Amino acid sequence: MIIWGSVGKDKRIGTGQFHCPTCRVQTQYAYQRVSRYFTLYFIPLFPTETLGEYLRCLGCKGHFKPFIREMSAEQVEALVSPWPCGNCGNRNAAEQAYCVSCGARKGYVAPQPRAAEQVSPWSCGNCSNRNAAEQAYCLSCGARKDYVAPQPSAAEEETVAVPLP
Repeated sequence: MIIWGSVGKDKRIGTGQFHCPTCRVQTQYAYQRVSRYFTLYFIPLFPTETLGEYLRCLGCKGHFKPFIREMSAEQVEALVSPWPCGNCGNRNAAEQAYCVSCGARKGYVAPQPRAAEQVSPWSCGNCSNRNAAEQAYCLSCGARKDYVAPQPSAAEEETVAVPLP
C-alpha cells in the first residue's frame, strides 16, 4: 500500500527591517512563503503550489501582508492610528470604514459653509428665535434652519375673531 497526500509548509525566503504596525517600531521581519507539498509516506517531497506569502515580525510574531515592508513609518502609523470624523469630529478605530457616531465614510470632508453663513446668526422662520450660525435646528422650537412659515391666505386674513359674551 502506498500512502500519499499533501501538506502545507512555511519556508523563509528572506529577512529585512520594516516598521511593524503592532510593535510600532523599526524591527526585523521574516518573509515567509506558504506552499503545498506532495507527501509520500508523510514525507514532504516537492512543492506543488504556492498558497501565499506574508511577513512575520520577529518581535511580536504578528503576520502582515508583504506590501507593508514598502511603506514608510509615517504611512504605517496613518493606517493603524485612530481617525477623526470629518463630519462630527468623533475619533474612530483605524479599522472602521465608517464613523461609529454619525455614519460618515472614512475620509469624508464636511462641506464648508459660505463666509456669510459662518459669521451671521439666523432667525427661525417659525418662532423668530435668533440662533448661532452653526446651528442646523432652532434651539427654541426645533424647526430646521431653512424652514419657512406658511403664509396665511387672503380669506384667513379677513376673518376677525369676535369675543364671546
